[in-house]
Amino acid sequence: MMPNARPLTEIFQELKKFLEEYQGTQQNLAIKAGVSQSTISRARAYRQRDRLSKGLLSLCNYAGIKTQITANALHRDPRENEVLIDALREVWDGSVKNAAALAKVIRSMKALCSPEH
Repeated sequence: MMPNARPLTEIFQELKKFLEEYQGTQQNLAIKAGVSQSTISRARAYRQRDRLSKGLLSLCNYAGIKTQITANALHRDPRENEVLIDALREVWDGSVKNAAALAKVIRSMKALCSPEH
């Protein structure tokens, strides 16, 4: 676990409290936080989630909510992981052959990335 990591349930509870206490409109908050009004609406209709979307992260940042989360709650969509995508951009030559080789290397690392390590 990362130092000072927080469980998602705690983050969502704090966000829900912020939204309950917010005095303005959803539209006003959306503009200030740089998110869509539907993001505000979904956040207000709190339900357990397994990740923080970009919109929810922006909303948490606006609300001053610390979002360092536990490792098992990290966003699992690899397209959203800038470190991974940047590394692929650096090494992939654009060919199918190279893509297959990179995929093989990544898959071979699965044992190294297991929770025991």
